[in-house]
Amino acid sequence: ASGRFAHVAQAASGASAALSAEVTLTRLALDCRKPGTRVASVELDLVLLDARRVVSSRRGAAWASAQDGNYTRAFSRAFANALDDALGE
Repeated sequence: ASGRFAHVAQAASGASAALSAEVTLTRLALDCRKPGTRVASVELDLVLLDARRVVSSRRGAAWASAQDGNYTRAFSRAFANALDDALGE
């Protein structure tokens, strides 16, 4: 729904149908070390494969405030930002 992959999904795209992306979470943490703060942090590796051959490998990292106690939203936001970080590299 974000439109992030719209160009890849278009029929006119020159992308190979064999391309796939693998995302591996390397860090998923809730940091509560500083009194009165809660921060969700995510780090990930993004690998683009063409018929099981690595075409590109990138890393992404991000954090989001979890002060409101909604950890699902905080981790989702941090994951989306980390993915955006990797794609923007």
